[in-house]
Amino acid sequence: MEEIDYSSMLPTEPPKGLLLWLKMSGKLQSEVLIYKSAYINDLLTGMKEKAVECHCSECTETFYLDYAPATECSHGMSHFGFIDPESGEAVGSGMSTLCPKCGANVKVFHIGSVRNGKTLEEHWPVTVQAIDGHLALICWYVSRVATQDGNARNIVRPWEAYLTAGKKIVKCVGYQRCMSSVCFFERWQQRKRCTDGLTNIDFVMPWDPQILIGTDAENCKLDLFLQSDKQTFPVTYLRIWQRHPNVENLIVQGAGVLVNNMIYHQSYSGGYYGQSTVCRSTVEGIDWHQRRPAQMLGLTKDEFKIAVSEKWKKVWLDFYKKNKAHIRPEEVKECYRAGFSTVEKIIEMGKNPMRAIRYIDRQLCRLQTVSVVDLRYLIDYWNMAKDLHEDLNDPETVYPQNIVTAHDAATMRLEAQKTEISREKFVKRCLQLQRFCWASDGLEIHPARSQFEMVQEGKALHHCVATYSNKMANGETAIFFIRHSNDPETPYFTLELDEKTGKVLQNRGMRNCARTEEVKAFEQKWLERVKNIIKGGKKHGKRNANGKHNGDRGAAA
Repeated sequence: MEEIDYSSMLPTEPPKGLLLWLKMSGKLQSEVLIYKSAYINDLLTGMKEKAVECHCSECTETFYLDYAPATECSHGMSHFGFIDPESGEAVGSGMSTLCPKCGANVKVFHIGSVRNGKTLEEHWPVTVQAIDGHLALICWYVSRVATQDGNARNIVRPWEAYLTAGKKIVKCVGYQRCMSSVCFFERWQQRKRCTDGLTNIDFVMPWDPQILIGTDAENCKLDLFLQSDKQTFPVTYLRIWQRHPNVENLIVQGAGVLVNNMIYHQSYSGGYYGQSTVCRSTVEGIDWHQRRPAQMLGLTKDEFKIAVSEKWKKVWLDFYKKNKAHIRPEEVKECYRAGFSTVEKIIEMGKNPMRAIRYIDRQLCRLQTVSVVDLRYLIDYWNMAKDLHEDLNDPETVYPQNIVTAHDAATMRLEAQKTEISREKFVKRCLQLQRFCWASDGLEIHPARSQFEMVQEGKALHHCVATYSNKMANGETAIFFIRHSNDPETPYFTLELDEKTGKVLQNRGMRNCARTEEVKAFEQKWLERVKNIIKGGKKHGKRNANGKHNGDRGAAA
């Protein structure tokens, strides 16, 4: 069967009013001032003097300004410029200024830098059109270009078009990528395979939904879908509608945000959704055998109303359906604020998640602290209480009056119950990790040297690093202390390293607070050094001071 060529149906010129709409939307506003060298006669002496001839694209005036010599720049060369008559400062190519004649904000370019045109702005607006009974989504490439004559003009070219044709979507393109550049055909070319290139569009020219009448996508409700979210995926939506027309029921009932987010997650899981992706004809998580919107999503009517009013996304829906026995639909928003994964851990521990969330909120209000007291802090306390064989069915134990005091007390009691680790083990372990010691940018890092030092670290920073003492001494983990170089005795941040992979497992400060920007930068530099040491150790093995392997005969003691 011969395939129909739909490319000839598509217009190569945009609809009237596209450029005007772009300008009214704040686009295509760039103006330029093109300049070149010139000579003018001095009225007093009659001699020629060097000057700069300028032309403004806004007022179309040509005028002369004082010459400013070229100055050195980062790439070793620069065009000469002119003197701004208002400020008296030199203005050169690539800068912005105000036109001395009309006062317009203009971009300044030397005539030599716009020899082949200079692109000032690029936009990819989308128009929705009805063409011979088909619905077309057409994306145009609109650019504003500065020319050597000192003007700025707008250029519109065909970019991508998607045409509904029965039960399929046909893709046509007006360009081809050539390495790092783009070549335009100035016409449409049809593609055999439809990939969705209009990903996450947010710039659609206003259109009349009446144009859908009489097309093969008359009942698709595309207008409602485009209005449902700031950025949408209309091509994939149309393809889904062609196979599952009942998707329009979700759109009509206000679930466009959820449908759009489902499309995003499904496409994103298969690759980066920022370039062309396969135009899928279905989306997971919807029961297509149902007709009623609530049943399509596996919800009751009341649950669906809340999902629509709070603009649920896919992760919200999945979380609620998985844990609906423990939470109500109106509580999903609070669970999201607390962290879905953390709330699920609380459910796994057999506790009421909403009671835990409200407890933490009261503690934060009562303590008036900016430290990281959250559900994870509470879970950490519960785990220590469990190790201490405390009754976690006792409400006073589970929800103490002061979580910080209870957390610190549990940490100390847990340490008191542990057997003392021999000093020899710690010394041996510390010597193994000594190669990772380092200092830079006012910070330094070194391994924990004793159980006592780890206990003191936990006391000072109010976290549970002391509970890692056995693992540290037995070589199961590696604990490091980050200090200010000018105050090496005061605890600052505590870091846990996976010595095999060179990956940081955690790095916490006071009351388990997150890294500061200073510590992040220091950690990144240190990790590069650590990975090089680990890589070198794997390749060459450990060597002693004489350059021999530790296992070589005759190695120095």
